[in-house]
Amino acid sequence: MIIQDNFGKSHNLINQPIVLQYNERVKRGFKAFGLNFLFAMMSVFIPVLHFFLVPLFLFLSVYQGIAKFKQTRRLDLNDEVCPVCMKSLGSGMGFMEGDILRTVCKACRSKLVIRD
Repeated sequence: MIIQDNFGKSHNLINQPIVLQYNERVKRGFKAFGLNFLFAMMSVFIPVLHFFLVPLFLFLSVYQGIAKFKQTRRLDLNDEVCPVCMKSLGSGMGFMEGDILRTVCKACRSKLVIRD
């Protein structure tokens, strides 16, 4: 796997992505769904805004639950360095959907793409 910026500077990654188990993906999806569903139920008690907030959070609960479930791989970005400024990304965990992960270097604000 390589990490590259918009202008083509790239290098190989130190860490390799870890494939998430099916039950771990389901847990992450239900957690995202449940949190937004809870917000939808709590927003019922807000007098006028509940006409907007309840449908919004119900939509977000389904959307984010499916989006979290579709993320199949996890990549530790703490040890990785930016190809532009050569400083540590220090971004924690990145979750990949398909074979691409997009992130930003906090030091130089370069947009980075991690791909196979």
